[in-house]
Amino acid sequence: MKPRNPKTNSRQGRERRREKPVGVGELAGHVFDSAPGRQELCREESEPKELGFLQLCMERRFHRIVQEKFEELSGLQPHDYWSHSDAGGAPKMEPEENRAKYAYDHGARHMGWSAHGDGCGGFKPPFHPHEAGDDEIRTALLATLMKKVFLYPEASHYAIFATKDAQGNASVWWRGPVRQDG
Repeated sequence: MKPRNPKTNSRQGRERRREKPVGVGELAGHVFDSAPGRQELCREESEPKELGFLQLCMERRFHRIVQEKFEELSGLQPHDYWSHSDAGGAPKMEPEENRAKYAYDHGARHMGWSAHGDGCGGFKPPFHPHEAGDDEIRTALLATLMKKVFLYPEASHYAIFATKDAQGNASVWWRGPVRQDG
């Protein structure tokens, strides 16, 4: 085995330190440069006739069933509405009005408020004083729905609650449309 030469190793170390660091702009250019065949052109969706907003829990188990029910109830397609998700769904995001207000101010007239049971992480400590059951979460969702009806009076509102049934299948419960004027 060849002995290590301390002078060579230290010179290599100094040379490495002299290399110019890559700037953020340069890095971004490398990241977003696409080689031919790696770029995909997408068709921009036409402007929908109606718009909506859906606020739901970030829990992956019930995402699609909630979205499908909202689309069925509202008549909207996936690209026709804004969505906002976080732990606990609409009841836990009630004070966060900026996203819903943005959508409403930009024409959303179908508004979905959702939560789920079967062990929602947003309704367990440290986000909630105790682990809430399905009935407590559903009650919180209905209270949220009633507040939103008055905040966004020109919209049709939907409460959508997903959980598992006795056989372990996802099931969905809903109320709506609810409107302030009707």
